[in-house]
Amino acid sequence: MLRLLAIVCLVLSFRPAMAQQPGLHYAALTGDIPMLQGLLTAGADPDAQDAYGSTPLSVAVTFDKDAAVAALLAGGADPDAVEAQGSTPLHLAAFFGRRAAAEALIASGADIHLRNGEGSTAFDIAAQPAALDAVALATISGALAPLGFRAEAGDIDAARPGIAALLRADMAPPPDYTPAPGGMRRGTPDLPAGALDALFGDATHLPNLRALLVVQHGDLVAERYFNGAERDRPELIQSVSKSVISALVGLAIEDGCLSLDDTAASLLPEVSADPAKALITLRQFLQMRSGLPWEETDPALWQELLKGETLKMARDFPLVAQPGTAFHYSNLTANILALVTARQCGTDLMDMARDRIFDPVQGQLGEWWADPDGYRYPLLHMTARTAARFGLLYLNGGTWNGRHLIPAGWVAASLEPHTPEAKLRDNEEARIGRWFRDVGYGYQWWSARIGTREVDFAWGHGGQLIILDPQDDLILVTLADPFWNQHDAVSWRHERGVLNLAGKFIALLP
Repeated sequence: MLRLLAIVCLVLSFRPAMAQQPGLHYAALTGDIPMLQGLLTAGADPDAQDAYGSTPLSVAVTFDKDAAVAALLAGGADPDAVEAQGSTPLHLAAFFGRRAAAEALIASGADIHLRNGEGSTAFDIAAQPAALDAVALATISGALAPLGFRAEAGDIDAARPGIAALLRADMAPPPDYTPAPGGMRRGTPDLPAGALDALFGDATHLPNLRALLVVQHGDLVAERYFNGAERDRPELIQSVSKSVISALVGLAIEDGCLSLDDTAASLLPEVSADPAKALITLRQFLQMRSGLPWEETDPALWQELLKGETLKMARDFPLVAQPGTAFHYSNLTANILALVTARQCGTDLMDMARDRIFDPVQGQLGEWWADPDGYRYPLLHMTARTAARFGLLYLNGGTWNGRHLIPAGWVAASLEPHTPEAKLRDNEEARIGRWFRDVGYGYQWWSARIGTREVDFAWGHGGQLIILDPQDDLILVTLADPFWNQHDAVSWRHERGVLNLAGKFIALLP
């Protein structure tokens, strides 16, 4: 969905037209072809942007002026010109259901793989119903209706499938994704013809993607590395590490080191002076319902988090909700889980993880960062194949080659959506990108509906994913640039691009 800031920019970009300035933007908005052609003949720049980054072509597409779109393209307008909000004319055609404009743009060579400011291709937009964009459409319609803008949900829904079909038709030959021999058992995919071709073809257009793997029925069926990444080089998996910590907590409970009902008062005496914090249970930490805040929403808290002093932060960070009452994503919460597991079990988490999980599955771990007190926190490096093995362990209920490594009950409880509507921000819907809907949260694992499928996934910033699709006995792994300590629009756009890549692949499976 277009962000409200982008919508405001779009609306403001048409103010010159409201003042009836005799330029290309006004000619495009009104569909005055003689004026438009006269201006182009006189040397007007067909890609001129106003103060808000809008081009005449984007105006023509938005206001459904097909003749103006054709005239601008004939006059040399760039079909891939990017507006300030990150959309191309093709994105706008998909968004507003402008079928004729989409056809003209594609015929003029528009790049169907380009992603907008939300990490979506035009296909990602066209493949979804207008209801997904209801808020944005209502905002735009209310602002632009006085200028003659019309876009009804029924018309958009009627047009989008045809546009989506156009956008799927142009697929270049994919790269070779045959898995390299050694290390994992290889197999033949049980997937529709062309599904992997489309997935890996799309993947070549993601500049931050590093690894893409597909495992089905326990076999590695597709694998490729991108942008200089290597098969045996561990990568920073960001918050996917939280799911590893969850597995270790489950083992600690099995060993009797921890209990779900343990309170912070017993696990962290350092916080016992705060009566609210003292009552936080291990279960609430696992569910991200401790009441601690999402640090990325507060620069001061984020800077404190980067210092890595977990005990100090546990004592000093404020609660933003009473424990157990609300979901609040919190990196500190996961740090605390790692700390109490190591302390209560008297172990180093690297040793515990290798001995109990990753050595038995023949995984390859890399660096695992620790805080100044020596406690590991959830920032771990691993290879893509190791991530796939970890996902396969969970898909198989904690069993590896007949050996029970993680209790089956713990795996099931971890993947259960204890928070069925897990929103990162209160003013957002419980969805991620264009394909992940009804997002929930378990014990340091996410869940979602993608198309007709219910999936579970480990998720890390930048585009680190381990997605479990039980319906197809399938695991999808992506590793990407982790954008360490970068949480701006650029990093989120790339991250959503990876999410949309994965979501599209799974949603289109029959």
